[in-house]
Amino acid sequence: MTRARRQLSVLTRLYLKDAQAVRHVEELAASLGDDGDGNRHPPFKNLDIDGAQLFGCMLHLASHPQSAQFW
Repeated sequence: MTRARRQLSVLTRLYLKDAQAVRHVEELAASLGDDGDGNRHPPFKNLDIDGAQLFGCMLHLASHPQSAQFW
């Protein structure tokens, strides 16, 4: 594993352990698509940037580099 890849993995794990990580991902999920009550929200209207970054981190750790790069 290259040094940069190892550092990215370490930083990703640290970021995901943040106390506010769950709240940010919940906000991201709430701002995308249907909220469960049939109310659709325009994509990216009030995007939680931290939630998007956290989601990208999760995708990185799950070995989905292209999707992680998007988020």
